[in-house]
Amino acid sequence: MEPGQLIADRYVVRGMLGKGGLGEVYLADDQRLQTQVALKRVPLALSLEPSIREALVSEARILARPCHTHIVRLFDLAYTVDGLFLVLEFVCPNLDELLAAATSSRWPKSCAFSTTSPKASPWPTIRVSSTAN
Repeated sequence: MEPGQLIADRYVVRGMLGKGGLGEVYLADDQRLQTQVALKRVPLALSLEPSIREALVSEARILARPCHTHIVRLFDLAYTVDGLFLVLEFVCPNLDELLAAATSSRWPKSCAFSTTSPKASPWPTIRVSSTAN
């Protein structure tokens, strides 16, 4: 998918955010609501597999419910010749941008940034302190 491509007569692709085992995720503009969304694209061949399709519909049903603030919201399901798209809430910039902000002067002084965590997680840990350094 290329930047500028129109999906389901509504979503304009801006670029790829990432990809994984089931497909790709793109940043897009929702022309109707005038907001940014994340489009999770599952290729048509995969989305036609009954077990994959069932898992995706199950995921969509869970994400469509009122949920926790740490779980993205599902806005729409779109079926196209390019595959099945889960239209999701776009919540933040990519990890590279987040890490760059965390290690620069743009990060609030009251936040401490560490690349390790107590549980040896591969994810960075951000701790908020009550005093500025």
